[in-house]
Amino acid sequence: MQTLDPMSLPLQGVRFIEASAGTGKTWTLAALYVRLILAHGQAQDGHQPLLPPEILVVTFTRAATQEVRERIRRRLLEAAAYFQTATAPADAFLSALKTSFPTEQHAQCAQTLSLAADWMDQARITTIHAWCQQVLQEYALTSGQLEAFNITEEEDILYLEASRDYWRRYYYPLNPELAAWISQVFTDPEKLLKQAKPLISRHLVHIHYQGKAMPQVVDFEDIVNQQNCWLHNLETELTSVCRLFSQQHTEIQQLLTEKLPDLNLKFYQKWPKPFLDLQSILAQKNLFKGQDTHLKILKKFSASGIQVKKDKKVPQHPFFDAMDRLVAVLEANPQLDALFQLHAAYGIEQEFVKIKKHLNVKTFQDLIQELASLIQQPENQGLAYQLAQQYPAALIDEFQDTDALQYQIFKSIYFERPNTTCILIGDPKQAIYAFRNADIYTYLNARHAVADYAYTLGTNFRSAKNLVEGINQIFTRAQKYPQGAFKIASSQLGQGLDFHPVQAADTLYQWQYLDQAPPAPIHFWHLPSQGATCSLKHYQEVLAEYCAYQIYQLLSQSQDGKTYLQNSQNGDKKRIQAKDIAILVHDYKEAQKIRQALYQYHIKALYVSERQSIYNTQEAHQLRYWLRAIHEPYQEAYIKVALVSLLSNWHALQALQTDDLAWEQHLYAFRRYHKIWLKEGILPTLQALYQDYRLAERYLHKVQQGERALTNFLHLAELLQEASLEIETPWGLLQYLDMQIHQAQQARANSEHLLRLESDANLVQIVTLYKSKGLEYPFVFIPFACHKIKDKNQEVYFYHNTQGQLVGDFNTKTNEIAKQAAFEEHLQEQIRLLYVGMTRAIYGLFLGVANIAEKKNSISSILHQTAFGYLLAGTPHKAMTEADLTQSLHQLTTQNPHLFAHYQVPEQVPLEGKYQPENPNMQLKPAPLINHQARTPWWIASYSALVPVKDKDTLPDEVTEIAAYPLDEEALQALRHPNLPLLTQDGLAFADEDFQLDTEIETPINPQLIHYIHWFPRGPRQGTFLHEVLEAATKEGWAQMASQSPVRRQLVQWRCQSKGLEAWVPVLDAYLYQFARTYLPAPKHQQSLQDLQDIPLTHIQHWQTEMEFWLTCHQVRIQEIDAWATQALWPGHPRPRVQPVFLQGMFKGYIDLVFEHQGKYFIIDYKSNWLGQDASAYTHEALIQALMQHRYDLQYLFYTLALHRLLKSRHPHYDYDLHFGGVYYWFIRALDAPHQGLIYDKPPRDLIERLDAYFRA
Repeated sequence: MQTLDPMSLPLQGVRFIEASAGTGKTWTLAALYVRLILAHGQAQDGHQPLLPPEILVVTFTRAATQEVRERIRRRLLEAAAYFQTATAPADAFLSALKTSFPTEQHAQCAQTLSLAADWMDQARITTIHAWCQQVLQEYALTSGQLEAFNITEEEDILYLEASRDYWRRYYYPLNPELAAWISQVFTDPEKLLKQAKPLISRHLVHIHYQGKAMPQVVDFEDIVNQQNCWLHNLETELTSVCRLFSQQHTEIQQLLTEKLPDLNLKFYQKWPKPFLDLQSILAQKNLFKGQDTHLKILKKFSASGIQVKKDKKVPQHPFFDAMDRLVAVLEANPQLDALFQLHAAYGIEQEFVKIKKHLNVKTFQDLIQELASLIQQPENQGLAYQLAQQYPAALIDEFQDTDALQYQIFKSIYFERPNTTCILIGDPKQAIYAFRNADIYTYLNARHAVADYAYTLGTNFRSAKNLVEGINQIFTRAQKYPQGAFKIASSQLGQGLDFHPVQAADTLYQWQYLDQAPPAPIHFWHLPSQGATCSLKHYQEVLAEYCAYQIYQLLSQSQDGKTYLQNSQNGDKKRIQAKDIAILVHDYKEAQKIRQALYQYHIKALYVSERQSIYNTQEAHQLRYWLRAIHEPYQEAYIKVALVSLLSNWHALQALQTDDLAWEQHLYAFRRYHKIWLKEGILPTLQALYQDYRLAERYLHKVQQGERALTNFLHLAELLQEASLEIETPWGLLQYLDMQIHQAQQARANSEHLLRLESDANLVQIVTLYKSKGLEYPFVFIPFACHKIKDKNQEVYFYHNTQGQLVGDFNTKTNEIAKQAAFEEHLQEQIRLLYVGMTRAIYGLFLGVANIAEKKNSISSILHQTAFGYLLAGTPHKAMTEADLTQSLHQLTTQNPHLFAHYQVPEQVPLEGKYQPENPNMQLKPAPLINHQARTPWWIASYSALVPVKDKDTLPDEVTEIAAYPLDEEALQALRHPNLPLLTQDGLAFADEDFQLDTEIETPINPQLIHYIHWFPRGPRQGTFLHEVLEAATKEGWAQMASQSPVRRQLVQWRCQSKGLEAWVPVLDAYLYQFARTYLPAPKHQQSLQDLQDIPLTHIQHWQTEMEFWLTCHQVRIQEIDAWATQALWPGHPRPRVQPVFLQGMFKGYIDLVFEHQGKYFIIDYKSNWLGQDASAYTHEALIQALMQHRYDLQYLFYTLALHRLLKSRHPHYDYDLHFGGVYYWFIRALDAPHQGLIYDKPPRDLIERLDAYFRA
């Protein structure tokens, strides 16, 4: 492989660049970009200078695209400045580039470079997914993507829904026996998806089962029939065995006990335990779960399985023969789990496709698949040519993370196409994303295809020279193994992965100790085994503590001036800070162990690889308890639960049992929060809670990882505030929070819900090895370098066959070869992952090692099966001893003492002190004065915000609800009827036990029942119930309600049963019948109801129930509107004051009923107010007084404004006087009153127009 010279690399055709860690890959990419802009080295071949939109740069992440864009922009500006003036600083590349152009072209080159820098916002620097999306949209006619689509990040949630759809479609119709087996094997849709997802994510690959290749699509009916046949045989034999055992178990036990001396005691130890195990298994009648274990026990009691001593006879009994048949059936298990799993993978994927089509969304992988498919179709051969014309040059970064589809796309566009440039840049040694379907074998095949045009970057500019030399030593040593350093030999798939040592450039700083020789850059922390091996748990616990101790020592010694980073040019010294340290781990569990250990030394650390959802945290669950208590502040049990996490300790909560005053203060606080939530929203509510309970102080001083907890709380508050803009009610927001918490436990978090970094202060960073790729840190600690590879026993083993194809082989007893092949590939990736971690360091690298055991209390070592063990010994099939490990480390360090240091880790790590970072004295500036006017908060108001103050201080709904009005005996006697339900002091009862609420039988309506409506329970919930009944009746049609149709009876009965009001069915049925036969007074200009023509309710043909409206408000003063209403509506009638509020934002409401009659539009609002125990309490004056008392005049003023605006926008010839009919306020309990409980009004036109203009201002 040739060493790359960025000045002479031919910029035509396909070129391959392998860039080892720290060798300046991005610098090289920017240099090649500058050459492409200037057409350097291409003009003689007919190439023209390119513009940024013509150069495609593809990299891995969005963050990387921004970094590359800025790096290229800066490089273009540097080059432009150097071409413009000779005094501009330049490196060797720019100097050679300028020299290669004639002097007379320098000004033109500078202008070209400067224009390109200005045009970088239009540069095609993108991720592979974003570019595929852009192509599919730009070539919509070719791709068939005529409709715009959205990209979803909630792939896991959609897959879960697809799994549930599959479960319903295929498993619900199964017979009970097979359904029971399915529930044992897969449990539920969530577990089914978890088992099928490996196959789905790898596109179902090439499936092998029982040594044979399988089709992707399995005949579901066929495997169901096979499984049913086996289950039937199993049920038959199991029933026979259980019947015999039930009838003769005493006889069987006695027979075996007598024959015990003749039995092989190896199989019947601890008798009668084996018999009790058998009894337990047969009692369950469920042999699916733990079948292998069950089979071993059952065999001991079968005629052919009973083990006897030599020359002894096997005991005879029909039960043993029956057990023989049962064991035979169990051993004949067709093992169809894999085929069901394979069908589920295919079926779930099909359901997933349907869901995406229905929602018009695509996943990131869909974009690549669709473009790859599109570009390979014969009818679209011109698309690759068009893309090559659009992007004559392409720089593909991080190509080691490619897959077969991505490779095929770029191969179709650029390979063997003249006048194009395609440069593939990557490092196969850093190919670590197999879990994202990255395929190193695709990379190796691509490199092999252009082997004659492959180059390498050979100088490391990141790390100190001795550190680079140390890593070279470790991997060069391992390269001599038969399969090389990375365990991929050259014969494997035609080309291997070798390690080539790199040179090192001088770094500006060097790590030094005061009055000592420079320390070795690589440190091995060796935890000696007390026995043959060391348990994984012990290894992690001790190394976590030792890592924390060493970091404490490093930071403390740096504070004391004993160790530092020294400038090699001027001798300046720089302290080592916490932010210079990175601890690399494999997963969250290891990160937590390290955090706990650092906490003992008061060293704060930041875990920067969080992929956890904010809704899957303790703070999310705590917030749920708090909001539930705020939503229902009169439920004291909820408040007690909330206070458990709000108060500082358990004693403070216990003290409330005896301190009534303190308890009342908490109750008052939560009721205040409830009012704030209703009036101002969720964020002000949480701010009040935050201040009252001093959450910041509590988190930061009383809770470990307090910054993390505080950040989580603030993040949750922000997310709930955003959600509240679309969710109208507190109850809805609580439901939303519950749903998010539930989903967070089942799916990966989307980007908005990921945990945020709790601090950007000077902290130690904990990073996963996967996340560390592309980053660099002065000091890198890998305390768990001997990482145990996950258990070999998996359901499906994935590996590449000799043709380079990805194979999925199901776990059966005959696939040891597949198991070993899958393990080999996993070990290969772990070696590459360790290489990534080791090459992140600049000055110092620390590795924790031990001879770890295979299992707890096991003497078998698995160190040789770890990445570090392979690099050390190269014997993946031979276990290492403690002596082998010690000898290998000793050999490394003694041969290269300037590169390696070997330390033995003590069993008890000293806890010497607490780390106290220096806080420089800061001169605080005086607090700035606030001189701007406070902004009125934007909020959503409704009628409830306007009602009188004394009406807002009522108790919650459940407190104010009152049972039926108590009746005296005289009233009860007067209203009794032999065929009607009786009114008693306890409510309604039935006189005749045979009296049925039969909706199929037409029963005569008794007018007397209508009067019972006055005793119907009152309160907000009952009022809402009556509103719902009337709304439902409107939708069914009032003509239907006024007839003897059973529809009305069914409607009433269903509604009453749902609310536990069955006894009121006859009363409400009669009431609704009479209500439907009501005539509304036809409107006139006066407010009296006398001498008006009536409108039959049954004649209303055009209507809208619960019409919602929203009004925009800008600095609307309710007091001003109140003054207008008092003057124009019902003048002279006293009314209470309204709340002194500003409306800034939106005003919303719902109108019970809007209808049209003879060209006029009317409003009806139902009121269930209880004014007395009979119709005499509902006089016309009493109704007006109630109207004023509750300020319904303001309510219908807003209703009128909303309808006025609607009609004005939709009616072509709208005129308020001609087309707006007026407002009916219907006190529905007064149906038996002379005026039927109706109040009519029509606000003056000038008032509505003034109000309209006021809201528009």
